[in-house]
Amino acid sequence: MDLFAVRSEDAFYQAFSEGVIKATSGKVEEFTQNVRRLLGHLAPKISLSTDPSQQFGIEFEVKGLRQNAQNILNLPQKIADEKDIRIIICIDEFQNIGHFVDPLAFQKLLRSVWQLQQNVTYCLYGSKRHMLTEMFNNPSMPFYRFGDVILLEKISLDHWIDFIPKAFASSGKKVSKELSSQMAEWMQCHPYYVQQFAHRIWVRTEKEVTEEILQEALLALLEQNNFLFEREIDQLTSTQINFLKALLDQVVQFSSAQTIKQYSLGTS
Repeated sequence: MDLFAVRSEDAFYQAFSEGVIKATSGKVEEFTQNVRRLLGHLAPKISLSTDPSQQFGIEFEVKGLRQNAQNILNLPQKIADEKDIRIIICIDEFQNIGHFVDPLAFQKLLRSVWQLQQNVTYCLYGSKRHMLTEMFNNPSMPFYRFGDVILLEKISLDHWIDFIPKAFASSGKKVSKELSSQMAEWMQCHPYYVQQFAHRIWVRTEKEVTEEILQEALLALLEQNNFLFEREIDQLTSTQINFLKALLDQVVQFSSAQTIKQYSLGTS
């Protein structure tokens, strides 16, 4: 599941039930049967599409979803027991449940149901690290120590050097491993910025990437992100900005009287 566009409990229950039944049903006929058998009391509407990526879907009357929340959240365990299988539920952008009307009550409900399931594993992840850290590491939060917390490291340079030329080649363009390494190193292997940088290089390349194209793309990337950097600075105090100036000047002894005076840092 991807919760990027899910902003309410009702939308969550619909996406959750549809995703679970889709993943555990082979054909349209089985999907239809499972919906009617497992969720028939919710009067679901089954939609069929000619689009291969969206062959079938479910729509519910909103008013019945919350009253049947526990039954919906227990669907994976029920299907796992029936089919004698283990199910893994992967939920991306999980931190978005923080936007629900009563996020704490919803988290308590999720935990109370999920922690009793024996044949279902939940992999909860997202792009807002600080929000997820708060959710799973704060003792006052319902999901505190719900499971193992795994912090993903940056993708290593070796992987980038192998991946970037293949990605360019798939569209008939060429980039050397040397320049691929340069692209990743300049972005310090940060996936988001490597992707941005590589795209700006790709659109400037007709056949083969050159050093000049890299330089042009770098300037364009800096210009594109400039307003973000300015916004960050606008939110800092004068003392914090002065501290950054001291960092740029490679100051080591920040608490010395001379440094405090020279950079107007206030107190040690």
